Amino acid sequence: MANLGHLYQSGWFNSIGVFSRMALPSGIGFTLLAAGVLALRTNAGLLRVLFSDGPGGALARGLLPAGILAPTVIGWFALWGLRRSQDAGGTLTPELAVTLLVLTMIVVFGGLIAWNAILVHETHMDRTLAEDALRDSEIRCRLLAENGSDVVSLHDLTGRVIYASPSSERVLGFTPDEMMRMSPFAIVHPDDGEALRGHFDDLIRGAPVTALSCRMLHKSGKHLWLEMMWRAIVNREGHVVRLQASSRDLTDRKGYQRQLEEARRTLQANQESLIEANTRLAALATLDGLTGLKNRRAFEERLADEMARSRRMGGPVSLLLLDIDHFKAFNDTFGHPRGDEVLRSDARLLSRGIRDTDLAARYGGEEFAVVLPATDRDGARLMGERLQSAIADASWPERTITISVGAAVAEGGSGKWTLDQLVDHADRALYRSKEGGRNRVTLSEQGCDAPVPRSR
Repeated sequence: MANLGHLYQSGWFNSIGVFSRMALPSGIGFTLLAAGVLALRTNAGLLRVLFSDGPGGALARGLLPAGILAPTVIGWFALWGLRRSQDAGGTLTPELAVTLLVLTMIVVFGGLIAWNAILVHETHMDRTLAEDALRDSEIRCRLLAENGSDVVSLHDLTGRVIYASPSSERVLGFTPDEMMRMSPFAIVHPDDGEALRGHFDDLIRGAPVTALSCRMLHKSGKHLWLEMMWRAIVNREGHVVRLQASSRDLTDRKGYQRQLEEARRTLQANQESLIEANTRLAALATLDGLTGLKNRRAFEERLADEMARSRRMGGPVSLLLLDIDHFKAFNDTFGHPRGDEVLRSDARLLSRGIRDTDLAARYGGEEFAVVLPATDRDGARLMGERLQSAIADASWPERTITISVGAAVAEGGSGKWTLDQLVDHADRALYRSKEGGRNRVTLSEQGCDAPVPRSR
């Protein structure tokens, strides 16, 4: 009032006496004090409404400034007009001045009210439309949740279910009310609980959304595989306040995957068995069934390879042909089973007596062949004598077994020798060992090309 009195230059305040000098400072001080008290309580009272986003806030922000400024300005103009009229002897009486003041305030406040009413109405309509849209969206979401095959659930930050779609009963056997009464992660399989909790905490911290498969307990007691797609719900400040999950039953798919994996493992095992069988068949195709040594076909392939290498590299290759002495007589005396045992024993002695790079094979009947790569005449003689001694010195139950050995050497680089020629020369040397008394080693003579009749 003091401020308005000074603003309107009212002479009434001058009649107060000494206190009139403090009226204006006191008015300003109390005005500032009141504004300060209001500023300290922005979350309560008038200021809470003034700064709110609702219709009350819009109305207060529109009317309060006008409610203070409009009467002040109108009153000042009214007093100014009244004083001028009185000083000039005009016709503006106090009654007329009040009438004009009231009319002016009606027009001003009517316009303000109409303007704010329009703003409030538009705000209300916008809010109504937003609420209708939200209601429609909620209805659509509820329809999807209630009629979809997936389980839609809403969880608080502890993991407790605060909403579950009706499909939870169809998938897990638990009603939504039962789900909401459970403790967090109550139906998660113990082996999957740690992974699910870790995924849950990561989403709260802002980790990217990813799917997670885990096992959930059905009300019947069995466990189902569910694929869970999680989504974080944030507030206006960007803080996670809820987590939403959409869970789909993967039990049948997991079963199909398990069957497919078992079929794949079975197929792989069958393939490995087939490869192993083919390897055994390939080995059997090159082995002699009685002695376990390489057969004649494998011997000829290896000898051809070694002779070709000898021609390329220039080194020698040697061949030993070995024949058990008087083997026919042994079979006639002791029987063929004992003869077969002698063949097997000789094969074992030959295998132990040769080098890793050499090849021992059954050439036919009681005859054996040994291929000696990179071996010259002296080496062939020494190997033949070693094998001949090993068999002769072995312990034989019926009688001593001896062998005759013929050796031939093909010198590399000349290309003079063929496989048949090398075998023929070794066979001639073997024939001379038998003619010379058996149980000995004979080395083929170079250049001895005349054919020799084979007689055993």
